[in-house]
Amino acid sequence: AVKFQAKAIQELFPPSGPVKAQIVGKSTPEREDQSNRVQDFMNYQTTEQMPEYFDEMERMLFHLPLIGSAFKKVYYDANLKRPVSEFVPIDQFYVSYYASNLRKADRYTHVIYRSPVDLAKDIRTGIYRDIELPEATNPEPTSFSSKMDTIIGLSPTGTNDPQYTLLEQHCYLEIEEDYALPYIVTVEEQSQQILSIRRNYKKDDKNQEKVSHFVHYRFEPGFSFYGFGLMHFLGNLTMTATAAMRSLVDAGQFANLPGGFKAKGVRIVGDNDPISPGEFKEVEATGQDLNKAIISLPYKEPSQTLFNMLGFITSAGQKFADSTEQIVSDASSYGPVGTTMALLEASSKFFSAIHKRLHKSQRDEFKILAQINYDYLPSEYPYEIPFAEKNIFKQDFDGRVDIIPVSDPNIPSNAHRMMLSQMALQMAQQSPPGMFNLEALNRTILSAANLPNLEQILPPKQEPQQLDPVSDIMAATKGIPIAAFPGQNHDSHIQVKMMYLQDPQNGANPIMARLKPILESNIQEHSVLKYQEQMNGMARMAMEQLPPEQQQNPSVAESAMAAAAQQVMNANMAAGQAESPEQQMVALETAKVELEKQKLQSTVAKYSADSALDAQKLELEEAKLM
Repeated sequence: AVKFQAKAIQELFPPSGPVKAQIVGKSTPEREDQSNRVQDFMNYQTTEQMPEYFDEMERMLFHLPLIGSAFKKVYYDANLKRPVSEFVPIDQFYVSYYASNLRKADRYTHVIYRSPVDLAKDIRTGIYRDIELPEATNPEPTSFSSKMDTIIGLSPTGTNDPQYTLLEQHCYLEIEEDYALPYIVTVEEQSQQILSIRRNYKKDDKNQEKVSHFVHYRFEPGFSFYGFGLMHFLGNLTMTATAAMRSLVDAGQFANLPGGFKAKGVRIVGDNDPISPGEFKEVEATGQDLNKAIISLPYKEPSQTLFNMLGFITSAGQKFADSTEQIVSDASSYGPVGTTMALLEASSKFFSAIHKRLHKSQRDEFKILAQINYDYLPSEYPYEIPFAEKNIFKQDFDGRVDIIPVSDPNIPSNAHRMMLSQMALQMAQQSPPGMFNLEALNRTILSAANLPNLEQILPPKQEPQQLDPVSDIMAATKGIPIAAFPGQNHDSHIQVKMMYLQDPQNGANPIMARLKPILESNIQEHSVLKYQEQMNGMARMAMEQLPPEQQQNPSVAESAMAAAAQQVMNANMAAGQAESPEQQMVALETAKVELEKQKLQSTVAKYSADSALDAQKLELEEAKLM
């Protein structure tokens, strides 16, 4: 029951609030604003204006799995001047035996316990008639509450806490018409005096349908009005397990401290008090064998078979109540995500169905709350939330916006959400680039993990700006998206970025490898955009030369584009074969350098030959002198 309560409250009441609004019909900017106002205000209501909502929801979610049925009552409190949502225990709600649901029930009664102080306040406010009532007494506890008090260890406070017992009966009476209409009659039980009679239908409702103030939460639908809980499903297993455990404990106690018989002639020194564990008393024996004079009863050790049966019964109950936890804890041993998802799905069918019923009942509760807002809110109601001031309008609750719980009825836990996110992430990693929106996928995964400050971790995506080539490279290093724009000098962008990627000190450096796919993609964009601009220019010139009636023909336009593509290809091929003036200048300068190099080489060779000849002359002169 505690596990169920923990999982359910996490899904039904997230920190930001339990309400989500969706537009009924066609979406327009006006309706989107209305939907946002309704969602923000009702989340403010359930988290701030109605502080009892969370506590009452938790109480209800603890009773629900045990008993099978629980009720929430949503109404406008004239004392507090605001809506109230309170939990009604099952022993304080009585319904007609033949009713199948609250809508079809001819009558149902809510038992209300009010202290004399609270009742006097209600009378002053005008909720009840100002009549003379007997002294308040202590109400007789029901068999259900008595049993719960015995289990928990509580007891009534005697005459120190008197209470009035009010019976708020929702029924059909013939008062204003010749036929029965829905009314709410409140009676003080002890004196049987009527405190109030209120019409329970709207004056402008032609059908005069009953207004519902109660929501029935069911754990599992039963054969009658009430649902089934764990007490019904696991009660016999629980009693069997308790009996087995008591037998094991008793057997262990008797085995550890056995009793026995002693012969009549054997007398124990001192009194006959029970022997404490580990105590040996002196015995006066008249020469007979003590083993024969004292006999211990043959108590056995706790039965291993009974112990195994206890484990089986406990395991059977746990598997029925909640087997999802074990699947999630052992998920690493199952292998692929698909296998784990299949096991998780199969194990959580029971809780998934309960979660859908909770989702539907909470939606009914929010509809009642929205109707109360429409009936009691002023035309404009300002309210404050942290760091903002907002307004809500009465007409925002006109029915054009549907109020639904923020929980997903198809995904009952974060475990399911995380496994689905992991499966999507694996598919994204194995799929071709561009097929998945990785930013949206990462945002979904982090949201499923309830990560705080999500907007700071994943800020809104920045739009690329029209920049020069070097500024594009700088923006890419900072993670800012870059793009090609019409009208840019595409050749300059392509040349600068290709040179940067080939530069060993810059783009070709291994530490800049992250930029390579970004710049290559941008180069491709510029190349395609350049081709598109060339094609459009050629095709437009060709179309302008045609008569106006042919310009509207799609086939003629396609032919013009084909001709333009041929012209662009021919021009690009010719540009690739012919050298530009700059390239011719570079070739000329290269030839000049080569000629200068050859002249230097010939000059060096001449000087070398002259030096060798002078050396020979010197040697001849030296020989002649010798």
